[in-house]
Amino acid sequence: MNKRYNNLIMIILLIIFFFMFRFNDSVKECIINAIMSWLYNLVPFMFSAYLLIDLLQNYGLSNIIYRLFKNNIPIIVILSLLLGCPSTAKYIKDYYQNGYISLETANYLLTFAYSPSPLFIMGIAGKDLTIKTLFFIYMTNLLLAFIFRKLKTNNDNIKKITLENSFISVLETSIYKTFKILVLILGIIIVYAIVNLIIDTIMPNPSFIIKSLLEITNALILMKSTNNFKWLLFACSFGGLSIHTQIKSILDDTPISYKYFLYGRLFASLLALLFTLVF
Repeated sequence: MNKRYNNLIMIILLIIFFFMFRFNDSVKECIINAIMSWLYNLVPFMFSAYLLIDLLQNYGLSNIIYRLFKNNIPIIVILSLLLGCPSTAKYIKDYYQNGYISLETANYLLTFAYSPSPLFIMGIAGKDLTIKTLFFIYMTNLLLAFIFRKLKTNNDNIKKITLENSFISVLETSIYKTFKILVLILGIIIVYAIVNLIIDTIMPNPSFIIKSLLEITNALILMKSTNNFKWLLFACSFGGLSIHTQIKSILDDTPISYKYFLYGRLFASLLALLFTLVF
């Protein structure tokens, strides 16, 4: 099975490699557009937000939230709603590695602590559709938190954060960590942009579902031209394969299991489909 999987990946990579030579100008334009989209739509908000949150964490934000709720789950949920994916996985990973939450709680959080970046959706879909979409996702998150509650344990601990380095040293570390996650996101965005280009070349009129499953950006752009809110809701609930790849990449060097994020997104997508069919 492993050999077949490796052979399949090799064939796909060879096809992409051939495609890049055959349609060199189109691929070059595609990559430049992906970089510009990343630069204008993601970097301004994500860089400043990640950097500020990371600095606040170094100066004891986790301790303050813990004293209020006697639990570390609320801070990660709040961050997921404000920053959107893949920041959720980043902070779940950081909290687990620093001993703030258990492995079971980390997996539990992956099932429901999710949101697309609010500012990113608003930049393409507009304020009204963003509010409607996020309201449904937040309600779904509450339901998922209840459904998967048995995964959570009560043995979470908090380490008191003490500032051991100068502000400049902490700032340098935070900048490095922030750029590391942004560069990872850029690489995955470029890969999926090339995949999109291949699909558009092979299938001039690809299915809305196929395009939406690849990346949320596709769903937002297509929805804007078709005014199809139902599929937008489904695509944002699933997250897109690009987001799934980013989450898995972030978690790869930890025992935290990506499958729990997948379970949560599949369940949320099913709820979105049921909702759109009923209403």
